[in-house]
Amino acid sequence: ITTVRDASGAPVPGQARFSWGEASLRKLQGVLVGRLRQPIPALASPSFMELRNFDVGDEVEARMQDRQVLLQIVGIVDYFPTLDPNRAPFLVTDIRSTWRALGVDDLGGARDVSEYWISGDTEVLSADEIGRLARARRVPFTSVEERAELLATSDIDPLSRAGWRALLAIAFFTVLVVSAIGFLVHAQVTFQGRQAELALLRATGLSMRQVLGLVLLEQALVIGIAFVIGVFMGVRLGATIMPYLGTSGEGLSIVPPLVQQVDWGAFGTTFGIVGGVFLLVVLALLASVYRMSLHRVLRLGER
Repeated sequence: ITTVRDASGAPVPGQARFSWGEASLRKLQGVLVGRLRQPIPALASPSFMELRNFDVGDEVEARMQDRQVLLQIVGIVDYFPTLDPNRAPFLVTDIRSTWRALGVDDLGGARDVSEYWISGDTEVLSADEIGRLARARRVPFTSVEERAELLATSDIDPLSRAGWRALLAIAFFTVLVVSAIGFLVHAQVTFQGRQAELALLRATGLSMRQVLGLVLLEQALVIGIAFVIGVFMGVRLGATIMPYLGTSGEGLSIVPPLVQQVDWGAFGTTFGIVGGVFLLVVLALLASVYRMSLHRVLRLGER
């Protein structure tokens, strides 16, 4: 479009000259009165927002299928299926607005689709049946892939998983046995060194139930504080080490990200086993206190 000029070369107000080159069978050519297109609402990734310090509500021009389109950022999205934010920034737009913007001058319509997502019961429709239905509806495609099969191929070998579980079980059992033996030895040594004190308390008027309650309270405080410290250190250790496991072979963060979850059933079972072992140790210690000979201990204290 050029400005119309008179014989002297002065522009003629309100007039313009419109010309075009070789026409295409699929392209429309002409003059559109008013705004050519409305901005397409789009969701942007945080990395895209950092490219030019964009804000929500900004209008951005981008190229889609070798065409310049106008986008308006209406929100921010961290993750979207099949898009990896570690590799490149991305934008997500609705398909109808995008088709409308790309098909303004296209007689055939710019409806190029590279991937379809189909939800349904795989027990009713197999991949072959979905392919036959797509061909019957004249939907172009090259292959049909099932998510369950893709997840199964990326899953860990069951034998390797069983081996890791066996190793963890052996390690847990070993730590449990060593801890129980260490606590039992500590309790017995402490009891042997405090026999005179316990016998003196018994001689001053404390009943056997009160002495047993005092010993039980001491052991409960020791075990309770140890449990609290152990849980705290385990949580901090997991928060420190686990993020390093959430990386790909290329050193990038995996998508979707690694999320730590607590299996409360396994947690309760583990603490139940540990608590049962320590309860047996405490009962053995209480039995030693109950069988303590008051007169023999006091005579040894006199010597």
